[in-house]
Amino acid sequence: MLWILAAVLAGSAVSFIFSRRFHDVHRPAAALPLSVLACILLVRAFGDPWKTAKGFLLAESLICAGICDGISHEIPDWLMLPMLAAGFLEFQPVPSAEGFFSVSLLLYLMARATDGKAFGGGDIKLMAAAGWVLGPRGAVFGALAGMTLFLIARLVFYKQKKQYYAMAPWLGAGCFFAYLLIPIGGIP
Repeated sequence: MLWILAAVLAGSAVSFIFSRRFHDVHRPAAALPLSVLACILLVRAFGDPWKTAKGFLLAESLICAGICDGISHEIPDWLMLPMLAAGFLEFQPVPSAEGFFSVSLLLYLMARATDGKAFGGGDIKLMAAAGWVLGPRGAVFGALAGMTLFLIARLVFYKQKKQYYAMAPWLGAGCFFAYLLIPIGGIP
């Protein structure tokens, strides 16, 4: 019950701050139900309070990054700090370092090769920070799941072609599912 209260408070704070920041009431309001849903899934998936806390910090950071990217197509650097801090809970240096570079380096190379048209710097930072928490297998699974979700949504919902799409909401969803499904750094 305490976790649900934390999720309601965090989701309400995120909704309030971002609705003021972006002068948009509707899209930031999604933070509250997403926070509560993420918290319920984490509590049901893990009995360990440390894994739940780590997942909660990850989820809140991913939700914030997704909202920012969806509204402004920018992800501020400071949004990655809680996610990086989550990586220090049950810290394992080798899987964290491998996860940090496993996907983000590939995205960086793709961005350089396409002059930033494939992925933006925020997506690269997001996947580096998520990889720090998830480890290499989780980062790869999260990126692939997020890109698959994006492609499905692109085919179903986006009728007209745009030059740029916000990827953080999709990558964030994939990374959250990876946290729930993939053992981190070999932790059973």
